[in-house]
Amino acid sequence: MGSFPRLALALPAAASAAAWALGVTVFQPLSEPSGPGALGENNTYWARELRWAALLAAAIVAAVAAGLVTMTESPTDVEPRLQLGSALAGSLLALIAVGFSWRALPIAVLLGAAPWALRYTSPEPAMGRVIGVFALTVLLVVAVVGLAGRGSPVAVAAITAFALPVMLLPLVVLASVLQMGATFTVLAANPPVNDADSDLVLVLLAVPIGLALDRLLRACLQHRPAWSRNVPS
Repeated sequence: MGSFPRLALALPAAASAAAWALGVTVFQPLSEPSGPGALGENNTYWARELRWAALLAAAIVAAVAAGLVTMTESPTDVEPRLQLGSALAGSLLALIAVGFSWRALPIAVLLGAAPWALRYTSPEPAMGRVIGVFALTVLLVVAVVGLAGRGSPVAVAAITAFALPVMLLPLVVLASVLQMGATFTVLAANPPVNDADSDLVLVLLAVPIGLALDRLLRACLQHRPAWSRNVPS
């Protein structure tokens, strides 16, 4: 590995560590409910979502996490640091997913800029942002697989576009039922989320989704029909 890839890998790692520290010292206090009998609600602990995103760094897992963290919401969705934190974490994960080499540099720059564009052109939740984040996630997976020299971009995009919602939606329902974030809320000594809402850490779903998607892509691309193997990848 040459000096450029080593430096390029070190920079996002250092930035991720800085993002974690920023989340703990600056973002977290802003998201905590205060006052006697305070309770959280849906997306109260958005700063926790961004901190966990800073730790995820495996290629396809990072690609899925980049999409999920770019979608992070808060109860009001007007906190200026929410846009900054979400864009920063999404960008770092996109860069880590694509990897670093001279060949990947143009793709890394383009996809790394996408979370910033999505957050600041659509600061409040909207269908346009959902579609944009979905497209970004699919493109990141295509880039990861393509740069590894595996499979047709069209096939990878089709498989990913089908598999992502099929895996994500049931996991979100399961995470809501299990209140998967409640344990972390207790460990952090934060006020609990009220019974009518859900305490989630959605970005953690990137781990099972990314691992399953990697296995699915490997299986599908290894068993392409014979006629398709001569199609340029």
